[in-house]
Amino acid sequence: MTWLVFFERLLAHRGRLGLALLVLCVLAGLGASRVPMDPSIERMHPIGDTAKADFDRYRRAFPGEDSQVFVIAEGPAVFTPGGLVSLEKLEEELRALPRVRHVVGPASARTAEGFLFPEDSRTGVEALREALARARKNPLARVLVHPTRELSVVQVSLASGAGVERILAERAFSLQAGALLARHTGPELKLTLSGAPAVRATLALMVEEDMGRLLPLALLVILGLVAFAYRDVWSVLATAATLVVAWMWMVGAMGWVGVPFGVLTSFAPIVILIVSLTDTVHVLSDLEERRRSGTPYAQALTEAMASAAGPCLATELVIAAGFLSMGFIGLTAVWEFGLATALGVVLAWAANMLVLPWVLTLRSRASAARARRELRASRTRPLDSVLAWVERQVVHHPRRVMGVAAVVALLSLLSLTRLRHEFRVFDDLRQDSTLAAELTYAEGALGGLVPLAIFLEPEGTRAGAALSPEAMAFQERVDAYLAALPEHPPVVSLPRLVEPVYEAVFGPALLERTEETTDKAVTRLARYQPLDTVLSEDRSAAGVVALLPNVGAGRMHELVESARAFVSREVPAGYRATVTGNLAMTEHVTGMLTRGLLQSFLSALAVSFVAFFLVLRSAKLALIGLIPNVLPVGVLFGVMALLGISLKPSTVIIASMALVIADDDTLQYLVRFKRRYLRLKADGAAEPHKQAALESLGECGRAMFVTSAAVAGGFLLLQLSRFEGIAHLGLLTGLTLWVAGLADAFLSPVLLMALKPELGPPRER
Repeated sequence: MTWLVFFERLLAHRGRLGLALLVLCVLAGLGASRVPMDPSIERMHPIGDTAKADFDRYRRAFPGEDSQVFVIAEGPAVFTPGGLVSLEKLEEELRALPRVRHVVGPASARTAEGFLFPEDSRTGVEALREALARARKNPLARVLVHPTRELSVVQVSLASGAGVERILAERAFSLQAGALLARHTGPELKLTLSGAPAVRATLALMVEEDMGRLLPLALLVILGLVAFAYRDVWSVLATAATLVVAWMWMVGAMGWVGVPFGVLTSFAPIVILIVSLTDTVHVLSDLEERRRSGTPYAQALTEAMASAAGPCLATELVIAAGFLSMGFIGLTAVWEFGLATALGVVLAWAANMLVLPWVLTLRSRASAARARRELRASRTRPLDSVLAWVERQVVHHPRRVMGVAAVVALLSLLSLTRLRHEFRVFDDLRQDSTLAAELTYAEGALGGLVPLAIFLEPEGTRAGAALSPEAMAFQERVDAYLAALPEHPPVVSLPRLVEPVYEAVFGPALLERTEETTDKAVTRLARYQPLDTVLSEDRSAAGVVALLPNVGAGRMHELVESARAFVSREVPAGYRATVTGNLAMTEHVTGMLTRGLLQSFLSALAVSFVAFFLVLRSAKLALIGLIPNVLPVGVLFGVMALLGISLKPSTVIIASMALVIADDDTLQYLVRFKRRYLRLKADGAAEPHKQAALESLGECGRAMFVTSAAVAGGFLLLQLSRFEGIAHLGLLTGLTLWVAGLADAFLSPVLLMALKPELGPPRER
């Protein structure tokens, strides 16, 4: 069955089609309700390699490590009798919040001698000064009491969890804790909530705000461009319905396959709006041309849909394959983004083939006739004059076009040497954002926020192995090593926590610490303090964790390599020690970026060539089609080097994404070129390449300019994102795709006229 027959039958049963679309939208809505929100840093980790396996094993052993919240109290009132009483009340109210397992702060912390701040320090100034001096010298109180500032910290351990349940619980806790802190904050007491759960809750809110703001803006910009290009209400209405349904189907698909909304996947719906528009514009442009030539409205619509269905499907499959090739980058968030957009572009094609014609068939005959008369009487559209100017440049100044392209390519190659590889844990935040300021403040208050962990495991299954004398001695050495780093990070380890308990349990006469005595001390400690940040449930594995500042890639590499060298020398026989934590994983990801970028881009390039070849049945045309799409990627790297934008997970995807999206217009143009060329060649035209290139440009040029402007404008809207990484992605992708549109309009016709690829059977001489 041909596409023409398919659409004739489809549009003949408008009621059934509308009912089917309603059912599909209901299914999509059910799927959309299942989409979780997970903007956690761990989604930027790699997929399935050794480092990720080590990290996952570490997290399973110590679920509490990622569930620590810090309430930072600073001000003149902190270390006063009244301030301690206020902190004591704050701790009590925090303990009453849902999912809180344990709270410890200056008012409740204990040493071997008793409270860190004894009862008399809460009534007498002199006793308080003495207690504060002791606390600042006590290494166990490093996190709770700042050594120089009027600052203390209350640590809150939340119940561990995973997935959407964890995000919802953390958001609920953050809201309640924020309200609680607001009641206790005063002129002389500043209270700040920080830690991984609070950061995740804030990121989730920022992602939701971005989606709620940017999606409607993108839709308005796109519809404005359609209105400008076609001056037709029904074209705008049909476009709006198609884009909304394409977005709905894509989000529904995300829910059914389990892809969450994160920092990257949150803007995938905008990509789908943009990609869906390219198909819509090609259909509307073809429909307009057929109506101008006098074809009745219903027939013109059916023929336009049939003409666009095949090329549009081919381009969407190319784009989908290109997005799937992002899996070669090897990062979880990038793969989820690629999968979501791959599903989305195919569903966008379906929306264009079903929703767009269904809405356009609702147009009354009188309205269609009136619009046809207006089309015939209308003067040249603004874009027609632009196309005429482009045609003059292509025909009369082809060397100028080639020269500009050559200069751009050369400058792009030279700029590659200046491209930076820099990725920090919180790199995607705008530096002037509230969250970035809070993280900087918390980092200064705590000494660091990014965990570097040394994970100790026995070689085999042995409960209690982490409590053996050699294992405890290793943990002590690691603790001392991490504490001595130039950053002076706070360190948490089992020996550090259990030290005060030995004397309380065994008295000062204990000469030798055996596995049995350590087990008793740990059992005593576990009664009033969770240990799942440093000790596994069966006590076989231990972790030593340092909270480091958000350092750059160079220092990150030094820290990780130095730690690996240290533990390889010091690890006792029968044990395995691994350097992990978010800092080590971020360093690992930074090393993957260039290789992942190259693999993903080459895969997208190969997919584009194969798709071009299969659709066009010509290797020469396929190679010509790649040139105007590869050139803008070179411009991308040049702009990144010029603006100092580094390779990171949010920018490493741009090259592959821009390449496959740019394929759309190129393939549409080349399909029309080949069709016209073969017809002109069969008719014996003198210059079939030139005539076909220019006529094809006239046929789809307006659509190319509209889609290029809409695509670039849609991505440039991401400049309004609250995430700096997404803003960079929007700027670079928008610029790259605009350059790709110019390359399609100028360079493709020039290449076709200059290279004259032979298509079809050879001419008879």
